[in-house]
Amino acid sequence: MKLIKRLYLLGAILCSLNVSANTLEMQFKQALQAFEQGNYDIAFQIWMSLAQKGDPASQHNIGLMYGNGVGIKQDETQAIIWTKRAANQGYADSMMNLGWAYTNGRGVKRNVTEAMKWYSRACAKGKKLACQYYQEMN
Repeated sequence: MKLIKRLYLLGAILCSLNVSANTLEMQFKQALQAFEQGNYDIAFQIWMSLAQKGDPASQHNIGLMYGNGVGIKQDETQAIIWTKRAANQGYADSMMNLGWAYTNGRGVKRNVTEAMKWYSRACAKGKKLACQYYQEMN
């Protein structure tokens, strides 16, 4: 009987994890659809909620929205904060963007060493343009 209860509990946990993952994916897609339709405030609200929960793709998108002033007031400091959060979780596009930010001094002080570090990490994740930038700087 204990085994049946444990199996039932394990099944319930696995189902809730799957539902949670599907819900996060669905929310991300809803934000993307809102963004593509020009409903930036809705996209921002959804992505911010997901970003605060640690979703690196949402963190990346929040960084882009802040960096480009899309749907919100441009804020390069916030752009860097959110981009770093995603990059530190291994999100390659954010690594690439940090390399670019450090190369150009956008939102951060220009720092070739930091730029090369982020380009190198993005390159290791398969970002060919990051590899090219890294080689050009080296």
